[in-house]
Amino acid sequence: MARDEVSICNVALSRIGITMKIASLDNPRTKEAIELAAVYEDVRDRVLAAAHWPFARKPVRLQQTGTTPEKWAYRYEYPNDCLAVRFIFPPIGLGRSPETFRQALQEIKTPYELALDDDDSLTICTDLGPVAVLEYTKRVVNPARYDAMFSSALSWALASEVSLPLAKTVDHAQNAAKAYERIVAEATAKALNEEVRQDPPDSEFVRARL
Repeated sequence: MARDEVSICNVALSRIGITMKIASLDNPRTKEAIELAAVYEDVRDRVLAAAHWPFARKPVRLQQTGTTPEKWAYRYEYPNDCLAVRFIFPPIGLGRSPETFRQALQEIKTPYELALDDDDSLTICTDLGPVAVLEYTKRVVNPARYDAMFSSALSWALASEVSLPLAKTVDHAQNAAKAYERIVAEATAKALNEEVRQDPPDSEFVRARL
């Protein structure tokens, strides 16, 4: 099934009992379109950050930047499209075989913190270096990339956001919020299971040698 912003929004409307469909988030400027357009991007990013969605995973070798932080040994650039840091690990894959690598990521959490550099750019500070790999949740804006579970979660989250101004009932808002939380919990459990079973993505990072 093809997915786009409008179809996801129309599912959200139907979930709060609104039968009217929108044709666009921009034109015509109906009340439904205005309310959905006002929250769509923020809600999309929030739902992306809420779980380690497989379609939004991205590994990248971090680039050192700025001055050495006070409490840490290394400072790295924070990717512009990063919504949530998931794992930080060395290119040699923590010395584990590919079969046990992702389980090791769950067991060994590399300490880090986010901090501003001297020019107020967001950075990642950690003791892991001088080379480190980041796996993160990317901001994915193309709905065609979304899987069915994420699309459903996004629709419920949107329904929760616009239920009061559009449906004007607290019950709709509460029901939508509960449904969203249930799907995110299922997605989190599913992703955790996959972390244990699957080989790491882009295994050249794991096989690489300095």
